[in-house]
Formats: sequence, structure tokens, C-alpha cells
Amino acid sequence: NVLTSPLGVSNALSLVLAGATPSSTCENEIKEVLKVSSHTELPRLGMLLSSTAEEGGVQLTTANSVWTNNIKPEYISLVREKHASEALALPKDYSAVDDWLKEKTHGLISNVLSGPIDSNVVALLMNVVHFKGSWANKFDESRTEDGTFKSSDGPLKARMMHAHRKMDVARLPGKATALRLDYGSNGSAGEFCAVFVLPHQSTAASMQEAINGIALNQMSKTLSLFSPKDVLLQLPRFKVEWGAKSLKPYLRKLGINSAFDGRGIFSGMSDDPEVYLDDVIQKVVMEVTEEGTVAASSTMAMMKSRSLPPPPLEISFDRPFLMMVMHSPTATPVFIGKFDKPELMF
Repeated sequence: NVLTSPLGVSNALSLVLAGATPSSTCENEIKEVLKVSSHTELPRLGMLLSSTAEEGGVQLTTANSVWTNNIKPEYISLVREKHASEALALPKDYSAVDDWLKEKTHGLISNVLSGPIDSNVVALLMNVVHFKGSWANKFDESRTEDGTFKSSDGPLKARMMHAHRKMDVARLPGKATALRLDYGSNGSAGEFCAVFVLPHQSTAASMQEAINGIALNQMSKTLSLFSPKDVLLQLPRFKVEWGAKSLKPYLRKLGINSAFDGRGIFSGMSDDPEVYLDDVIQKVVMEVTEEGTVAASSTMAMMKSRSLPPPPLEISFDRPFLMMVMHSPTATPVFIGKFDKPELMF
């Protein structure tokens, strides 16, 4: 299984882009991958998507937060204003970040990372996307029945949903069949849809052909290929959880390298020339039922510094200890003590 949120990745990278050194290779590479001229374009897209969703049986919300330590106030002000981002102090561990994720995804996502936060981390740039869409034409639950899903590892028991009506269908490169189901209400389609793609054959090669076919077409072109046909549909109810996984290898393949490797590339975020993008981590969940689709993603861009000193050594005399009062030049012990239960409150 693979499940990702391109919108979530783009939103997180736009927070990274907001702190990139102007006209640097880092800035140019991220702009090229995102196909934007400014980091402010993605927040505007998010506002547009959320506003159109409200009119078509869909709830789509996005939220940003930056958790920082010794980051420029100008950067924090910028992401607050342009990205509607919350700005919070970087905690010692991930529990507060996890609480924020659970709240913003309505409990769908948690435990992306746990334990103490590495001392070299200077910022966590977070984005969440939450989607809840009802089918314009819901499946009749009384027609859902037991069936079999033929996975690559063998047959799996499934609950198969059924429908028979006119539906939008397209033939894609690689002989894959695509089906479009609209989200909406009372039979009226809104502006959001789901596209299901069935490879020509149940083989790894055929699946790859279907993926390549989608990659070759622009999404707008793919959506233009659909036409209504009489369809007898069988679709499983399903849940999928993917991640948390690093997107760094994939971002490198797309052409983002300087952000990970460069020096002096995030002057918009920090005066420290050793600040860099360490990783981008994403976790995504999705559930498809007779009612519609619920999905959420969490994307974290982790900023680190190569120059931070090691963390302070923590020493706490909260258990039995020894003490010596000494004359340093002669190393003469004046007092020596072993304290197991001294008088503590006086």
C-alpha cells in the first residue's frame, strides 16, 4: 500500500520555502518542484479549495504550525500572516506535537514521532489536511455483501459495495479503466471527486503501466477523458494507513537537493548558516465506505543545525550522594560526607 497527500507535502514545503535564502539554489529548486513563484501561492490555493468544498458536500480543512527554537521573529511573523500558521515553542519531546496533530485531524492521526526531540532540531514545520466527503450518490448499505479482494499476496475477505447506474468512465494509457465518483449531496455533484483506476490485468507490470499512464497525463487532461456509461460497480469498503515515512528520497528524485545539503540556504529563517532541511515525514490515513471518504494527512518538515553544541549534561542530586570540602592548592579534605537522608527542609 502507498498513500500520500500531495497537497500536504506542498503546504509543508511552502513553509520551508518561506525561510529559504532569496535567489538561492535551495529556493529555486523548491519553487521548480512546487511550480510556484512565491511561497504565498499555496496558502491561497488552500483557501480556495476549502471555500469550494463547503458548497459541495465536502469538509476540507488545512492547518499549519511551526515549533521553533532560536528562529528569526521575522520568519515567525511571516508564516503567521501568510500561512495562517500557529507559532509555538519547540518542546523537549513530541507529546505536545502529537496532541496538536490529533486535534487537527479529529483523532485520525497520532504517533507520527515519539520520544525526545533531537537537540539539533531548530524547527518543526507542520501541516495537516483533513477531508470528509459524502458521495453525491451514496451506496445502498443493504446491497453491501461479503466478497473477495484478490490482493498480490492472495485472496482477502472483503465487504463489497454495489451500485448500478450511469457513471463517468475513461480508458487511460496502458489500457487501465478509470471510474469517477463525485462527492456532493442529494445526487448533486460538487467540485470534488474520487478517481479509481483499475489496471488492465492483475500483475505488477500492468499496475506499473497504469501508474505510468497517470504520470504521463496532466490531471486536467485525465479528468477530460471521462464520459458517462452504464456501469455495474463493485467496490470494497476499505481503510488504509501509510507512514509515518520519510519523503526525502522522493524529493531528491524530484530535484530538491540543496535544501538537504547546502549551507547558508535558510537566511530567511535563521542567522545560522548551518541550518538545513533534515527530512520531510508524512503519515496518511483514509477510509472509504458507503457514505463517502474520510482522510487525513500529517506532513512534518524537520529543520536542523549542524553547528549546535551538544545538549547540557543534566546532573540532579536528588538521591544519596557524597560531598567534600577541599583546599584546592593542597588537595586537603576539610570535610567529607556521605548523605543518604540529610535534613532537607530548613
